[in-house]
Amino acid sequence: MEMITPLLSIIVPIYNVEKYLARCIDSILAQSFSDFELILVDDGSPDNCGKICDEYVEKDSRVIVIHKENGGVSSARNRGLDIAKGEYITFVDSDDLIGSNTTFEDNINILKRNSQIDILQYPIYYIFNQTEIKKTFPSSQYIYGERDLFLNWYTSKPITGYVWDKIFKRKIFDKIRFPENIQLAEDSYCIVDFVKTANCLYVSELGYYGYCQRADSAVARFSPKKCLDLLMGKLRFFKFLSTLNNVESEYCHYFFYLYKAYLDTLISFRKKIDLNEYLNFIETHLPPKQSVRLDSNLKNKFWYLLFSIFGIKGTSKLYVNFVLLRLKVKDKLQRQA
Repeated sequence: MEMITPLLSIIVPIYNVEKYLARCIDSILAQSFSDFELILVDDGSPDNCGKICDEYVEKDSRVIVIHKENGGVSSARNRGLDIAKGEYITFVDSDDLIGSNTTFEDNINILKRNSQIDILQYPIYYIFNQTEIKKTFPSSQYIYGERDLFLNWYTSKPITGYVWDKIFKRKIFDKIRFPENIQLAEDSYCIVDFVKTANCLYVSELGYYGYCQRADSAVARFSPKKCLDLLMGKLRFFKFLSTLNNVESEYCHYFFYLYKAYLDTLISFRKKIDLNEYLNFIETHLPPKQSVRLDSNLKNKFWYLLFSIFGIKGTSKLYVNFVLLRLKVKDKLQRQA
């Protein structure tokens, strides 16, 4: 019998979410679009998640279950990618849900009509205690090219740092896998890889992803390891930023050290960490000190002050917006010349 290839592969990593899992799966199976395979990856969950997954296999032939030893969300997603057959690939976290039942149908139709689109992003509703809050979304738009994709993605304007509100062409993951040694922000760590592979991202206004906020979620739990993961991701962003046209690497290198100083303080006050492990990480990943001006000139004082006021997230986004503005001004001047 000939195997039928689904148009869409939906990958759901699952761990310790027994209370929410059926809600997630039901929201997917209720979609008006039906040409998909649903890959449930039981990541060694200690509760009844594995049993729930097996029950859905009996109910719907589109459901596939992988049972594996616990390795984290990246490991689970990668296992799903290894067997995915769809022309397009998307991800859903197991404690979230797909909102409107036409979300996949509406957005897959956009992809069918526009072969140039490599990645499509659709809206997010933030759900607190079963109350949906729709964030303000930009109008539909196309974003092209490595530089614009990266700058718009990293600043989250309008491209978010998540993978679960997006539908990817399968080719995007031909050579890309999620980093399995990272516990936090593994989605955004891959942004550099995505922008090097994709040429066009489309921001859609149709459908929505229900992002359910939980106080006990993995994102909400602090650990020293997560600090290192954040640092690794930020370093990767700034290193890539320094390679873009008209961006001075000195600014990026200096920013590495400001970010490190901020994390030094955060780690000292929040929780203990193996100092040797941390120092080894810094030595391995930070650029040489001699390549960075650490004198107390006005520029350094300016960024240090902003770090003190806004912290990591605010200042780093402000920095990239600053670079983006410089690039736009320089481009405009070059066109006028």
